[in-house]
Amino acid sequence: MPLFFLILTLFACNLALNSPSYGAEQQIIKTAGKKKSGPPVNQARAVAIGKEIVRRLAKGKFIAASWEIPRVESAKKREYPHGIEWVIAFFNKREKDKSKQNLYIFLTLDGKYIAVNYTGH
Repeated sequence: MPLFFLILTLFACNLALNSPSYGAEQQIIKTAGKKKSGPPVNQARAVAIGKEIVRRLAKGKFIAASWEIPRVESAKKREYPHGIEWVIAFFNKREKDKSKQNLYIFLTLDGKYIAVNYTGH
């Protein structure tokens, strides 16, 4: 009986890890920023990378299609306990869900993707 549960668990893990959406978001956006560490990007380059990430997320259907033409609200460097990051804020008035009208892209100083969310935290 324990062998049955072990096999069932392994099968479930295999399905989860091989599902089409597992890691797909990372695949879509990982090429938007630089692959290797490099010199810091300026604000214009950070915005360009952020826009490309938003477009790719919209095309990949991870966020609403109305985000395909993102409007930048701000692009600032923020200091966190682990270091300084670029935070690019976007606004989409076409998004019906008010909690999803603001989208934040977090980048390293050299333009690598860190995270995306609707809260800015």
